[in-house]
Amino acid sequence: MMLGEMNLGRPNRPGRGRPPLFDVGALPTSRTISKHLQPSTTVVRRTPAGLEVETRQTLPAANIGATAPLAVALALPAMHAATDAARSSEASNNVKQQMLAIHNFHDTYGKLPAAYRVDADGKPLLSWRVAILPFIEQQALYEQFHLDEPWDSEHNKTLIAKMPKTFRAPGSKAAPGQTTYLGVGGKNGVIVKPRDGDWRNSHAAGASFHDIVDGTSNTAAIVEASDALAVVWTKPEEWTPNDKEPIKGLVGLRGARFLVGMADGSVRMISKEIDVETLKNLFNRNDGKVLQLPD
Repeated sequence: MMLGEMNLGRPNRPGRGRPPLFDVGALPTSRTISKHLQPSTTVVRRTPAGLEVETRQTLPAANIGATAPLAVALALPAMHAATDAARSSEASNNVKQQMLAIHNFHDTYGKLPAAYRVDADGKPLLSWRVAILPFIEQQALYEQFHLDEPWDSEHNKTLIAKMPKTFRAPGSKAAPGQTTYLGVGGKNGVIVKPRDGDWRNSHAAGASFHDIVDGTSNTAAIVEASDALAVVWTKPEEWTPNDKEPIKGLVGLRGARFLVGMADGSVRMISKEIDVETLKNLFNRNDGKVLQLPD
């Protein structure tokens, strides 16, 4: 029996109108599988429909019904690896698009977007993610917002469901309209509260690249966190790293790693094994310390 091509571009998902392909609990154990293993070939390739995994494996042919679960079990590791790789690639592209938008915002207004904009009384209104909408090809959506109203006003609440895909992390199980892409805030972050004298600006200006004295290649501007830190994408919340445990809430969507968008526009995958002090330096734009990220 030969296991042919499996298209991973549109996987079957329980609860979305199609039943799962198989019951994972019914698959044979690794001890059972090992007795039947023979030389095999696995190829992963990109197609217009998504990623495809082709595995060729010789299996006992006497009873196709009995060996089918064995074939599926053999293919699962490759399927999972391909799915994880595709999600990581898409997530990295999301972060890249957001960082490009932040750079274009700075080029246009001379400042980085603030964590949120405020009204004349200093009340937070809308997130930085709304501010960069025109720079991720979402000008029409941006123009639908009432910029002088809070995120949860009667009108602006209706736009939460229109969250762009760029803000939806692949693999996230957060509620619709919630995102795990967070700006690094705090006293020494990059996406900070509106600056004095700038809060009246309709574009909610914050810090600038000149304020990143440690260097844009040494400082994180945004992170892809776990679902535990998910927020409504329009909500004006500032994410401040935990001082004692800066990695708290970040690991989860990418296994033992998490994504960060560096202020220079690059995207890095950071291991959960990173040194605590190094991670603190990563989230601080002006501590004056040399940053050496592991490859």
